[in-house]
Amino acid sequence: MVAACKTCARVRLMPAMAELAEIYCYPVKSLRGAQRKTAKVQLIGLEDDRRFLVVDASARFQTITQLPKMVQVEVETKPDGIVLRHADAGACFVSTPRQGAPEETVTIWEDSVRALAAGAEADNFLSLLLGTPLRLVYLANPRGRRVETAINAGEDHVSFADVTPILLTSTTSLADLSERAGCDIAINLATSLPAPGEQGDYAKNDQLRREGTPIFVRACREAGVSRLLQQSIALTHAGGGDAWADEETFHPVGEGIAWAAIAAVRAMEAAVVESDLDWLILRGGLFYGPGTGFDDDWFARARAGKLRLPAEGDDYVSLVHIADMADATVAAIRRWPSRQPLIVSDDSPARWRDVLTYVCAAAGSNPPDPGGRAAMPSFRVKNTRARALLAWAPVYRDYRAGLVR
Repeated sequence: MVAACKTCARVRLMPAMAELAEIYCYPVKSLRGAQRKTAKVQLIGLEDDRRFLVVDASARFQTITQLPKMVQVEVETKPDGIVLRHADAGACFVSTPRQGAPEETVTIWEDSVRALAAGAEADNFLSLLLGTPLRLVYLANPRGRRVETAINAGEDHVSFADVTPILLTSTTSLADLSERAGCDIAINLATSLPAPGEQGDYAKNDQLRREGTPIFVRACREAGVSRLLQQSIALTHAGGGDAWADEETFHPVGEGIAWAAIAAVRAMEAAVVESDLDWLILRGGLFYGPGTGFDDDWFARARAGKLRLPAEGDDYVSLVHIADMADATVAAIRRWPSRQPLIVSDDSPARWRDVLTYVCAAAGSNPPDPGGRAAMPSFRVKNTRARALLAWAPVYRDYRAGLVR
């Protein structure tokens, strides 16, 4: 018999045998799990799986249903405990509680279970991170709790997992589910950028693109999703000054936040292109329009007399209205020119001086002064290939059409 934990193993079915493809373990229920090469199967499940539980002030268990941010907390297993990690909050080591530690009764579903306190340091770490009073506890009884009678053939027990000690699925069943659901295209937006004017961690966004995309590609493959539409940025073609760029135009990566983003995007695209999926990449210009915040921010600063040109305003920016990007995405799905990178932008990239001077005029304010921060290198891109292969054209052909107020 092949055993593994919750959603936690995928088995490749063969005529005469089953091969264990992947094992996943979740030391703390509802926090992020980790893949393992090997795992010991014990009475109540995989070793170390869901021995810890997060509870609220009333001692009732908490999951990502109540606290979605829980899934952002990574857990590393150590011989004498676990390490909780979060990109913003740092790390917290938690020793495995021993008999004699403060003990209490906690509630998981309809079960009352005895648990050991993991300590104030862990409680404070999770409470501050997740924004509500929380405590971390550890399963007191190594035999766990009894499995629900309706599905219990004998004296089966379980940890803090929901129902059974071990849950098993197969790559075949996942592919079948995907087929039944009618899903054969996945769209990866791969962004966590803040809205204009908000503080954000651009390094996190770069990390999402570099490290998250290979995970997304693997998930598509395992779920039987055959086509991947990757959203990317036309900024990857920056660095050529006034020169036009197409899908094959690239310049060496420089230093700074924008160049770090470009390097991450190139790594993201490489993960897609090198996969065995049928892919399509849409490299969008700088978004503006409803919901993006960019043009609203420009107009607000113009009315307040605070809009500045990036440096002297000589660099080019290639824009795309969000509605045109949406239309291009729909066209890409319908026509699917397989394994192509396509630039999606308006027809007339412009210098920042022209764009922001137009904004100021529309806002009834004086032209912008130079000397502002240059947030990105110049990029002047062509949308010729997207227009031809997608039978698409931007409704907002230049900034004047899209910035009308």
